[in-house]
Amino acid sequence: MVNASLLCMELHDLLPRFENPACTSEYEGFFHLDRMNACVDHAEMHYILRDHDKAKFEQKKALMIKAVQYMNDKYGEGTATLKLSDTYYNIVLYTRMEALYRDSLAAHEKLVESMERRVRQEISPQADLELARSRAAQIEQELMSIQAQRNSALRILAELVRDPAYQLGPMPSFAATGAFENWQGVDQEAINYSPTRSRLTYDAQAAQEQITIARSSFLPQVSAQYSYNEGIGSRWGLGLRMQTGNGLSQLSEVSAARARYDSALNQINLSERQLRQDVSNQVIAYEAAVRRSLVSRNASETAGRVSESYMRQFIAGRRSWLDVMNSLREHLSAQSGLAQAEVTVMSAGARLNLQSGRWRPVYITGEQ
Repeated sequence: MVNASLLCMELHDLLPRFENPACTSEYEGFFHLDRMNACVDHAEMHYILRDHDKAKFEQKKALMIKAVQYMNDKYGEGTATLKLSDTYYNIVLYTRMEALYRDSLAAHEKLVESMERRVRQEISPQADLELARSRAAQIEQELMSIQAQRNSALRILAELVRDPAYQLGPMPSFAATGAFENWQGVDQEAINYSPTRSRLTYDAQAAQEQITIARSSFLPQVSAQYSYNEGIGSRWGLGLRMQTGNGLSQLSEVSAARARYDSALNQINLSERQLRQDVSNQVIAYEAAVRRSLVSRNASETAGRVSESYMRQFIAGRRSWLDVMNSLREHLSAQSGLAQAEVTVMSAGARLNLQSGRWRPVYITGEQ
């Protein structure tokens, strides 16, 4: 018999032991076992995965997938199942996509109404109307899917903050002027601000002190004594003591302390290299998203003008309804690409500001 509770314990042991809220601080990521319901035959574990670095966050998700795969390989397929849900970064995008699809659905419904009149007037065949309704229904179905994804993400976010009535508030808007923020020197700012580097620096300092303590055990100990009485007078005594035994043990203590110090320095250098690389990748992603947003904005504006022109020509009888449908679809696709690019700019910029310590919240009395 396989005990589901024991499987939970085994799965949890596959995750990094010290990457949990008890061993991390400030902006360090973690695997947090939020709650668990377990008995012999079935069990559920709910984790919160957090990391302010997108690449590291994806690594945490990949590690979770790998741990579940390992359990299924060991105990049989279907032993463990995993459900991963992204929340924070997607809510803004889902909100914007919902608004875009609502507008597109309204435009499609307006076209369907026009087609209905044309069918009644025997200008267009019934088949064209059915196809137009099918296109509108497809947009409506995609809108419902986006709404469901947004509601699910909001519900999960409320669970993460442990407030069922949590309201996210107004969505942040994209500011074109902020898209050209100067990130020069942000890698060094992130290194200076990094809590991980600070902790490793303290570890190196502690290891250096241990070297000093271990070396002091080799030095001779000098003691002085002074006494006085009427018969003898003053007496001085000087003692010198040096421990000659356990010499190899003392040498090993010094070597071990030096090894810890060298390891701490290597860890500092490694963390700095990784942080520089992570920040560099984020800046590249940010700048690429900025360029993509500029191109997408031009494409969206052009597609919008074409769509409006086709609609006017359709009413005048110079364009077919299929031309209008296709132009509406192209406009929606361009707007969706623009929304994704702008949300990427905002999220990448927020991560860079948080990681470098540039972001400083300002609380105004009576406002949040």
